[in-house]
Amino acid sequence: MTTFVDSINHYLSSNLTQCAYDLSKLLYAQLPSNENRLLFAQCLYRVAKYDECRSHLSALPPSEQSMNLLGLCILATKKYSAGITQMTSFVTSHKNSGLYYLLGEMHFHLGRRNEAIRCFESALTIDSNLISAQLRIIEMGEVLYRNVVARSSDIIPFSYEQFPRRRLFPSEINPQRESENTIDVTAINGYLKSCVSIEKGDIINATTIMKNEVNSIIGSNEGLFLAARISSIEQKPNITVALGRNAARMYPFAMSLYPFYAEALYQLKSWKELHALAMKSGEYRWCYESWIVLGFEALGLNKNSEAVTCFEKALLIKYCVQNELYLANALMKDKQFQDSLKHYRIVIQLNPNNYKGWCGIAHASLELKLYSEALSASSIAIGLSNTIESLTTGVIVSMKMKKYDQSIKWISSLLNLTQSVEIRLRKIVLLDSVGNIQQAIKDIKVLREESMNDVTVRLVYARLLKKTGNIQMALEEYETLKQLFPKYRLALENEIEKMNNGVIGEEVLAFPEWIGY
Repeated sequence: MTTFVDSINHYLSSNLTQCAYDLSKLLYAQLPSNENRLLFAQCLYRVAKYDECRSHLSALPPSEQSMNLLGLCILATKKYSAGITQMTSFVTSHKNSGLYYLLGEMHFHLGRRNEAIRCFESALTIDSNLISAQLRIIEMGEVLYRNVVARSSDIIPFSYEQFPRRRLFPSEINPQRESENTIDVTAINGYLKSCVSIEKGDIINATTIMKNEVNSIIGSNEGLFLAARISSIEQKPNITVALGRNAARMYPFAMSLYPFYAEALYQLKSWKELHALAMKSGEYRWCYESWIVLGFEALGLNKNSEAVTCFEKALLIKYCVQNELYLANALMKDKQFQDSLKHYRIVIQLNPNNYKGWCGIAHASLELKLYSEALSASSIAIGLSNTIESLTTGVIVSMKMKKYDQSIKWISSLLNLTQSVEIRLRKIVLLDSVGNIQQAIKDIKVLREESMNDVTVRLVYARLLKKTGNIQMALEEYETLKQLFPKYRLALENEIEKMNNGVIGEEVLAFPEWIGY
């Protein structure tokens, strides 16, 4: 029997799961003891026979090992409510950090934020090295974390690629790799503090922590991931793309950066590189990151309903706040505003401090003409984090509701963060809205000189000329635009016809979608 068990453990540690399953099934048939049944259940779990595994576990007397395995089966089969009922009493009486973590995951998947946080905190009280619990708490917007300590632990080594979890059986430990179980305490604590700052939108603090405390992982996949998150919040897609390229070259099978990399390529309209990334990641469709990349490629091809499907599949593979946000954004793009609002609210339910979720609620509410909710959500987003995204959302909403005093305040803060063409155009729109047309004309002329190949800038310039009665100059600008941008020829001719008929049109600077084509 000992030879059988050793062979099964060897197969499991070598990831030869089918061999382990066949041998454990034979062993249990010959010697149906509780120990052999538990080993057989482990093999059933490893070959994804979750219901059969649960059936065998229910026949065993409860133990920490059997309940740990039961929890994993519940998460795999998504039977969270039943799992909570089945496990809560045992977990609270045995004080095992791994079991608290699994119970917390069940509550998290059901959107029970407070219960989930309590479970994760209980797990960390027992073992602060359970980094997966720390990351979940941070993901839900809690700013506290427990320091990882330098001591022996049975936690799988730290890697963002696969969050650490408790080891179930000795057969999961590969003696040749046991030295990898050591962790750089300072770097990991720095990583966790950086994650907290990023969730709060405090990019300056996150960058400082990375420089001072995370030196040893700066060039690692985890360090690149942190940097990509920071550049994404700062809306610097060029930097995010550079980090993504570097990560793809150094860690070809590490996909944690792919979602940010793909989103940055989408923002930059780098369609060829995005397609190449989708082709590469499409080989790993069991990874949620692959579906996110495919989703952004679909958005780039204006296949919005396909993008929604991709993000839904990503969420099925890995349920987390960020994937809920991706899906909500795709639904928004597909003009499914009601469903989009529903998913943005789930984001806020899981993490009330997620400013991106509040921005999404503001945009979706604006489309559904829920103006008071839109204004409230945008104000909350800005109160949580003065980022480009939150402030831009505030400007859009306040201008739509003609609350120009608030718009002026937020546009001033925006211009301190970025001098992008879009934000400068929004300022010009605001100047026109409050009656300062002369300053608007002056600013648009300067911007036109700097951005001669930007169709939106040139069109706003033509419309402002039209609005101020400079009809001949406006006509010349429209004719130039027709030659430079044939894609918009019919729409431009329609505007010229309106102008020739004496109709100036209120679309001159209707923000945010003023171009109308």
